[in-house]
Amino acid sequence: MFGAIRVVGKKILFAFLTYVIINLFIFIVPRLMPGNYIDYLASTRFLPREAVEELYIRFGLMDPLHIQLLRYVSNVMFSLPPILAILTPSTPSGHGRLSRHFSPGHLFSYPQQL
Repeated sequence: MFGAIRVVGKKILFAFLTYVIINLFIFIVPRLMPGNYIDYLASTRFLPREAVEELYIRFGLMDPLHIQLLRYVSNVMFSLPPILAILTPSTPSGHGRLSRHFSPGHLFSYPQQL
């Protein structure tokens, strides 16, 4: 009996450690690349400087790395998956509280300068 509990406990611990290591890998690898994705998108989409600064603030890229990591971990561990967040009625119209964030083109809907 106790042998089975020990085996299940080891499997749960191994699964949790794997989850933590994979999430740290996902957080760290994009930050090791030169530059960042906001500057890349700004150079290819001709975004105005105000829009670029707003994206920096929205994604928290001006924050220290440990604050970004804490925000990432809290979002991964304690947020609803996107489909559940969309189905959660929290607005008078009945739309989910995050449904506007998942519409195509919402993030980059800034007017382009000619």
